[in-house]
Amino acid sequence: VLSLKQEEKESLGMAWKRFNALINTGLDLAIRDPILLQHFYMGLDRKTLKYLDTATGGSVLHVH
Repeated sequence: VLSLKQEEKESLGMAWKRFNALINTGLDLAIRDPILLQHFYMGLDRKTLKYLDTATGGSVLHVH
């Protein structure tokens, strides 16, 4: 979960689905949601990050 990287040509939706599947394995990761989101975000490719940040009006990690 903490080292997830978006695969080449993988959509944001598919990366999110894969990330959630890892989180929902049933193991208690004891990692808070904001930290999980940060690791997901950091694992995205630059192009996806740009689109995601543009869509949210800034960094997704700073949207309240």
